[in-house]
Amino acid sequence: MVAGLRIILTGPTGTLGKRILEGLLIDSHKVSIIGRDREKLENLVSSLKERGLSVRCVSTADLRNIELSRRALQESIACLGGIDALINSAGVWDDTSPWDLSVDRWIEVYIVNTIAPYTLSI
Repeated sequence: MVAGLRIILTGPTGTLGKRILEGLLIDSHKVSIIGRDREKLENLVSSLKERGLSVRCVSTADLRNIELSRRALQESIACLGGIDALINSAGVWDDTSPWDLSVDRWIEVYIVNTIAPYTLSI
C-alpha cells in the first residue's frame, strides 16, 4: 500500500481496530478515527502519541445513529482534505444465543454491523 493515504477508521478502540490503526500509522498513513466513547478515543490518541504515532482527526459518533455517523464521516473527510479509504472496524458482538436476544439488542447489532458500514460507504 502506498504511504500517506487518507484513511478513516471506525471502531478504533476495539481490539481489532487498535491493531489496524497502529499498522496504518506505522505505515505513515493519515488517519481519522470515529468512535462513540470520547474518553476512550482521547486515551487511545495519548497512548499512541507516547509511541510517536499521531492520529490526524478524531470524531465522536455512535454508529447506531446514522445521521451523526454521516456527520462524523463528513468532518473526517474535511479534516483529511479528502478520503482514499474507509475501514469499517466498528462492530457489536453479543454472546447471547440469537434465540434469547431481545429485539432491541438484535436491531442494535444489525444497525452497527450492517446498516452503518453500508450507509458510510455510499
